[in-house]
Amino acid sequence: MPYSLVELIEITTKIIGDWETRFGEKYGDEGLTPRQLEYIDVINKLSNPNLGEIAEALKLSKPSVTAIVDKLAGKGYIQKFQSDKDRRSFHVHLSARGKKLVKMHNKAHSRIADLFKNNLDDHDLQALVVILNKVVSKSRFVLD
Repeated sequence: MPYSLVELIEITTKIIGDWETRFGEKYGDEGLTPRQLEYIDVINKLSNPNLGEIAEALKLSKPSVTAIVDKLAGKGYIQKFQSDKDRRSFHVHLSARGKKLVKMHNKAHSRIADLFKNNLDDHDLQALVVILNKVVSKSRFVLD
């Protein structure tokens, strides 16, 4: 019996959530929260941003960002470097530990993508990509 759209979203969300939970369990022991992992992903995507750029990307205040960036630095996932141009500004770089975490998180996302690739033919997979792009393009949760 075919599932309804709501049921399919529920099932797919559960599958993806289980993968993310497994990832979180592996790295949660190190005290990382999902929000901190989001910061690490943003820092990686922005490539050595300053605190203002991180705040803008996350739509948060600079003081809020500073607090979490300091925690991540304390845990060894990132490093802060004072700007040569403006001594009041800091740039944030991923440490080797942070880069390893990003690589593992991306691998978890690739496994989720493989679930679709391994269960759909090329035509259906391409159709899914087109449909998801339509939904994402109209969403306010679009990744920059």
